[in-house]
Amino acid sequence: MACRTMLYLHLTSTSRETVSYTHLDVYKRQTLNNNDYSVLVKFDGVSFSFLGEEQGIPKSFINSIIQDDSNNIWIACGNEIVKFNNESSTLYRQTQIQPMDIYVAFQDSRKNFWFGTSANGVLKYDGKSFIAYDINDGLPDNFVNCITEDPFGNIWLSTDGGAARYNAIQPSQAGSNINDTAEKGEQLTGFREAEGLSNYVPKVVNDSINKVMWFVTETGLASLKYEGLNLDNPPFQHYNQKTGYAFNS
Repeated sequence: MACRTMLYLHLTSTSRETVSYTHLDVYKRQTLNNNDYSVLVKFDGVSFSFLGEEQGIPKSFINSIIQDDSNNIWIACGNEIVKFNNESSTLYRQTQIQPMDIYVAFQDSRKNFWFGTSANGVLKYDGKSFIAYDINDGLPDNFVNCITEDPFGNIWLSTDGGAARYNAIQPSQAGSNINDTAEKGEQLTGFREAEGLSNYVPKVVNDSINKVMWFVTETGLASLKYEGLNLDNPPFQHYNQKTGYAFNS
């Protein structure tokens, strides 16, 4: 049976966004009136049901929800990560680097999971162990707003201090082990205003149709064509009032 696409409005007390899913069970978060925590709402195509502590969902504010390639739902809430399906849930609590607020989640093409935080950089989880990366490893800032992947397998992270490119091919000593069994062999490169981008990049988007990466910056938009994604000095193109475009971010 083919999956149907469901569209719904994701509403909180401060934001409203439209999200499309291609699986039968739709999950969303709904902020309670007191703003102390969130609840998870499951929609099966017919009715809504609330999920909470009885189903293994912590009583915490939910910042991000993604679906992996095995149809598991990964929930980022506070300093905890929940892997959830219709039968069970698994809780990952990273107490080693408290305090931490997990802000965004992403799964890459190598099936690694990335969890950006609001104060402690980013976590990479390969299914066995976690590795943490922060400003000491090349991140421009420890607040990670957005995570995406380019067609070459590079991971791009947007932060409050610029953007960063993670390359898993070239060896380096970046990354601090949370688990001693975690493997290394990667390079993390930051791009700020000094590198031709910006000192504030809250969003990065992979535009596969036009073969370009887009960066939201403090002064407008910046782009990087696919052919420049692996360069040491990428040629970012800026679109703002100074370059003749009548808008800023």
